[in-house]
Amino acid sequence: MERRYEGQVRFLGVAWQGTREAMHTFVDRYEIRMPTAVDDDESLFTSFGFTYQPAWVFVNDDGQVETYFGALGEDGLEAEIEDLLAA
Repeated sequence: MERRYEGQVRFLGVAWQGTREAMHTFVDRYEIRMPTAVDDDESLFTSFGFTYQPAWVFVNDDGQVETYFGALGEDGLEAEIEDLLAA
């Protein structure tokens, strides 16, 4: 999906539960190519009101933020992206 929206969308993965080692293992296992980070002190997740994963943050060019709790799947993620690009 990253390739499909290259130049239009930036993806960033953020882990907040578990260890850095576990995050790196997950990224390697699933060949995740997007930049990833660890929210060690949970400040980022707390600022969005997240209490569990998966959780999503969508930010458009105007800085409008939309959050989504739960799994989206590829179709759901693509629909969210398309909505943001159309706005």
